[in-house]
Amino acid sequence: SAFGLMRSLPQPPQQFRIADFRMVEGGVERPVSLPIFTARRYATEESPRFTASFVRPESEAGRPWSVFLPRFTNGVEVSVNGVVIHDSRRDPAANRPDRNTPQIADIPAPILRNGTNDLSIRLFVWGPISGFLDRVSVGPDELLRPYHD
Repeated sequence: SAFGLMRSLPQPPQQFRIADFRMVEGGVERPVSLPIFTARRYATEESPRFTASFVRPESEAGRPWSVFLPRFTNGVEVSVNGVVIHDSRRDPAANRPDRNTPQIADIPAPILRNGTNDLSIRLFVWGPISGFLDRVSVGPDELLRPYHD
């Protein structure tokens, strides 16, 4: 039914959402808020990069954390503290714009720091449609995973 298409998907808890990013596109850096559409296709080496930081409290040190991306087109590469933790281009089903496949990336414990951590997302855009990156959440895996599953 049309009503079913109009309902939004459940969202992870607000406290884990990262809204404010810095976007580097064509050598120019500017502040942006997600969700965002990009206007054009890019050569792989010119793919826009979105950067932000998040804080993991020391009290969370023993708990696995993840990065959750509910929607994007066409592909993403996710890094935490300079280490690539996920590349959706390795999963052909994840990059199909007609599927809108959510992705969740476990953050390996050795690269996650207490306090401030750096998050970087490269958005790969190809084909006839523009790029899109929805709101991103970072937090305890057990709280984010149900929104992915």
